Amino acid sequence: MKQRFHTNLSYIQIKLFVSSFQFPVSSFKFPVSNFKT
Repeated sequence: MKQRFHTNLSYIQIKLFVSSFQFPVSSFKFPVSNFKT
């Protein structure tokens, strides 16, 4: 039970990290695609 909770916690941390990484990437892609057209 404790092990499962730990993996769930790390999964949430990974998800938060990925989402916080994807945000600047998408905000960077927007002006790039805007510049191309």
